Amino acid sequence: ITCLAVSCPTTNIDFNVGDTTICLNAGAQPFQIEAIITGGLNTGTGTTTWSGKGIDPVTGIFDPVAAGISTGNGHRITASFNELNCDESANLFIKVINQPTSTFTGIDAICITDEYNVIFTGTGGLPLDWQEPAGVTITPNGVGRYKVDFPNAGAYTFGLQVGVNGCLSNLT
Repeated sequence: ITCLAVSCPTTNIDFNVGDTTICLNAGAQPFQIEAIITGGLNTGTGTTTWSGKGIDPVTGIFDPVAAGISTGNGHRITASFNELNCDESANLFIKVINQPTSTFTGIDAICITDEYNVIFTGTGGLPLDWQEPAGVTITPNGVGRYKVDFPNAGAYTFGLQVGVNGCLSNLT
């Protein structure tokens, strides 16, 4: 029996991306995660494998649609590196969140002297960005309720977008 004892030097694994948040919207596309290996035995024979929800175990391509909505810190993605029986692994976390909605309801026609309110029915807890035409003002008027003031009689179109950190709703 021949036995070879190998001392495993320190191997470091870094990633080309850090912990991140992905908005699950129409633009959510798969992307490559690369493991940057330094140290180790430097034989050139090491292999990297991937594990975690939404990650291809061979290529390291992460697909947010396949991963789905995450909870807590996000999906744990692990890169494992093996070189002559020396093993090292490292993790990163990817949060996948639903695209928020910016829906609201209100009646279609009023008299200019009537108070007009809309009710926000979209994703709560996010900043609201009302898109109102010149002269129209929209102000809070209770929980989820907004008062809309019009300068004159006529037809007006206004919209709303909600979201944070690059995860924005469609304009409604």
